[in-house]
Amino acid sequence: MLVLASNSGIQKIALLKIGDGLDGLDWSDVKSLIVNFDKDFPDIAFFVIENYIM
Repeated sequence: MLVLASNSGIQKIALLKIGDGLDGLDWSDVKSLIVNFDKDFPDIAFFVIENYIM
């Protein structure tokens, strides 16, 4: 997604907390992967919304 965004000139991406619900993954593991990929694309602001209250 970050490669596609970078190639398309997209400057911001926001995601809800992924992989933690039905997938049963540990959020701290998923978050560390996201943070590490984010460092490879400094031209893109990447936001993960961990707590959303309606």
